[in-house]
Amino acid sequence: MRRCRKERGDGKSTEMKTDTTKNQTDQDAGKLPPNYWIPSVGFILFVLWILILVWNAEMNRDRPPSADLSSRNNLKQIQTAADAFLRFEGYLLSDIYHSTDRAAEPTAAAKPLLSWRVRILPYIEQQNLYNSFRLDEPWDSPHNLSLIEYMPDVYRSSSSEIPREKGKANFLAVKGPDTTFSTTTEKITMTDIKVCFVEVNDASAVVWTRPGDLTVDSRMTGVLDRLKGIGGETFLASFLGGRVESLDASITPEAFYRLCTGAVGKNESD
Repeated sequence: MRRCRKERGDGKSTEMKTDTTKNQTDQDAGKLPPNYWIPSVGFILFVLWILILVWNAEMNRDRPPSADLSSRNNLKQIQTAADAFLRFEGYLLSDIYHSTDRAAEPTAAAKPLLSWRVRILPYIEQQNLYNSFRLDEPWDSPHNLSLIEYMPDVYRSSSSEIPREKGKANFLAVKGPDTTFSTTTEKITMTDIKVCFVEVNDASAVVWTRPGDLTVDSRMTGVLDRLKGIGGETFLASFLGGRVESLDASITPEAFYRLCTGAVGKNESD
């Protein structure tokens, strides 16, 4: 409460009381409580960074269920086609070395013209596309190059970020000593436990018509690096009989090599 004097006409003064409570309240309303804390810009950025890390971890943990199911179906279709090829043709699926080539038993110096992915087109309901290829020309001949953009979706992982028209395939055959595709037809059974095809990341994807697959040997140099990333913490692998499994991307090179060569459960001395 503030007091002030006002002169009256008779020369005497009187005191007037002025209520300053409202003014004081208005001033206090603009003040923050003594313990009120305003976060700094640095702190806000730090919190945002943590949230982004958590979000990325969750996003990369595993692919969405729908994408996983689609990729599984693609790989199962490839494996089923390879199984049908073996039953009807009587020999293992292989790259195309020349237009009349029956079983791919080339010399060491021979180079394939086209991938096995072209060979099984009739088995995935793509007979017309198969007929469009010139099987006596390499994959990079002017005519065969023009067909790359027509890659069937079955060869592409649903998690791939490569544009479809680039014609890059994420599903490769596993090749090398003691693998399914190095085994003679007489020794093949539909209960073989060797990995036949795998899903690779985009960095390892290949032009679908070009002969190119995943080669494994006892050294396993760089093999697992080609499998990591496409499905988060897992990748897909298929076996004869149409079985598709989701394998942990942290699998050891030794364990994966045993899966590819059928040495699972065997002792080193066997």
